[in-house]
Amino acid sequence: MPFISGEVKEIEIVHLGQEPGIAEMTAVETEWNGQNAYLILLHNITERKRMEEQLERSAKEWEITFDSISDMISIHDKDFKITRANKTLAETLKKDPEEIIGQTCYELFHGMKEPIQNCPHLQCLETKEPAMTEIFEPRLNAYLNITTSPILDENGEVKGSVHIVRDITEQKLAEKKLTEANVKLKEYNKLKDEFISTTSHELRTPLSIIMGAIRLVLDEIPGKIVSEQREVLVMAAENLQRLARIVDSLLSISRIESGKLGLEKINVNICQLIENTVSHYKNFAQEKEISLECEVPTQEMLIPLDPDRIQEVLINLFSNSFKFTPKGGTVKVTCWEENDGISFSVQDSGRGIAKKDMPNLFDKFTQFSRKAGPGEKGTGLGLAIVKGLVEMHGGTIEAKSKINKGTTFTVFLPFTSQYVEEELSEKADKIIEREFAGN
Repeated sequence: MPFISGEVKEIEIVHLGQEPGIAEMTAVETEWNGQNAYLILLHNITERKRMEEQLERSAKEWEITFDSISDMISIHDKDFKITRANKTLAETLKKDPEEIIGQTCYELFHGMKEPIQNCPHLQCLETKEPAMTEIFEPRLNAYLNITTSPILDENGEVKGSVHIVRDITEQKLAEKKLTEANVKLKEYNKLKDEFISTTSHELRTPLSIIMGAIRLVLDEIPGKIVSEQREVLVMAAENLQRLARIVDSLLSISRIESGKLGLEKINVNICQLIENTVSHYKNFAQEKEISLECEVPTQEMLIPLDPDRIQEVLINLFSNSFKFTPKGGTVKVTCWEENDGISFSVQDSGRGIAKKDMPNLFDKFTQFSRKAGPGEKGTGLGLAIVKGLVEMHGGTIEAKSKINKGTTFTVFLPFTSQYVEEELSEKADKIIEREFAGN
């Protein structure tokens, strides 16, 4: 092997019983015993070469990965200049990667002479924290999501940032369509509610006239009727009453949703209100062979509410429980005082409600999977009305149910500040009266 003094060569070295390695060989011309000679220096660089090969492979793998990512990725320095860009970015901008390197991001992406408003790279430089923004880029006719992460040096200072740009145009267009659809849906829903309200009002008067006429005939005011005629008229009256209930329910839910239903609150003994409502159902419960239980405190429990509306809540809950409770079952109402209000519950031992139906229980026109008995049909509005009336009082309603075990509806009505002030005033008067009486 010819030697050139000072030249460094890489040669393969072989050790017995070991894998071949690589060494750096340097030849230095010198004299030895008066003759020309070469001093050969060998430096084993096997491990270094392996590390270099590994780094080269890693760099290639990183390059392949960098270019295979579908998002647009670029690396920027402190001066907003792009130092690296992936294949996706170059293809999106229809440029060669070499054309991109060295350009400022605001000039390349936006055709600007300075950073855009809310520039995420600028935010990274100022905060040393990741930043994100969404923009519409007219030059690309696309909505873009830009996520930027800072690159820190060994002193923790920002020396650049990594930009990941994702095209979210399809997502934005889908969101826009969804928003437009929701607006139209609200308009249609408003028209539907107005139609229901108007139609219900228009139906109410003729229904009342027809019902009045049937009652006159049943009372034989115009003249005698035979039993067959009476049966037909009774059937017609029952169906008219059902239709009237549907109309009333439609009117109630329409007024609640439109905010046209007002409350006339007074201080009411809710225990008495519950007992009065229960008394109306005693005969009905006996006819259906259902046990009706009422457990309320004997002392007064005053709370400001609209008695007619809360009685409507109770009637709907009772009707619902009786509808789905078989013969021999039980419907039970209880009432108790909370720290900040009063609660009452209506519990039945009926068929229960399937778990899948619970989330939609209070929706309008919902007919859940509890099968009612013969002739027991509902409008699907009762529980929606109940929820609306309870919430108008600032209260809440919840339901718990198990199939073949029954259902419990619990209503909570809060004390108002007016009630609390009156209650405190009454207590203060009693204390003063007691103290003076003691003197």
